[in-house]
Amino acid sequence: MSAVMASPTTICTSGDAGWDDARRAWNLAVDQHPAAVALPACAQDVAEVVRFAGRHGLRVAAQGTGHNAAPRS
Repeated sequence: MSAVMASPTTICTSGDAGWDDARRAWNLAVDQHPAAVALPACAQDVAEVVRFAGRHGLRVAAQGTGHNAAPRS
């Protein structure tokens, strides 16, 4: 996906090295299986991820590193 995005955001999918770390929630009791995980570096990257998702009919759920076991947005 990052090959077709304008920003250099790292996109991880299930076949990538580091996938388990990228999808892991802070609460290790939660085992999430998203289609992909975006790791934007700045606000501009976040905006590009959201635009990309919108153009391709993908849902986006922001997940911080705080006390939220499930991504809610």
